[in-house]
Amino acid sequence: METIIGIITDKQHKSGNAKATGKPYEMWTFQVNGAKFSTFDADVGRLYAMGDNVEVTLEQDGKYKKLLNMKVSTSKPDSNMSNKPEFHLTEEAIRSNALTSAIAICKKEELLFDYVIRFEQYIREGIKDEAEEER
Repeated sequence: METIIGIITDKQHKSGNAKATGKPYEMWTFQVNGAKFSTFDADVGRLYAMGDNVEVTLEQDGKYKKLLNMKVSTSKPDSNMSNKPEFHLTEEAIRSNALTSAIAICKKEELLFDYVIRFEQYIREGIKDEAEEER
């Protein structure tokens, strides 16, 4: 078993019909700290977005890594990553993360837009702070 704490740097969605059975499927593939893994769990696939800091528990299953658990992490991403990917938040990722966070805590629809703006500002301030620390 392997536990990884890190930022989701890639997320792909694929749907279609299984060749063997013809049944429809949806699959999400994530990348965290260079580790790629997939899930058919729609709740997991829809809940997490690029830029989210997560704790992932994986298990090697043949040539694939099987997702056992994924949750939001309050810990800092692993600093001892091998093959640390270069990651820069895009406008789309920033807004997606802000919207996901706002929806998660907002109970009143009329406050949603305000929460989205606040989360977006919070993310941007964090990016500025990290850039200044690196200098």
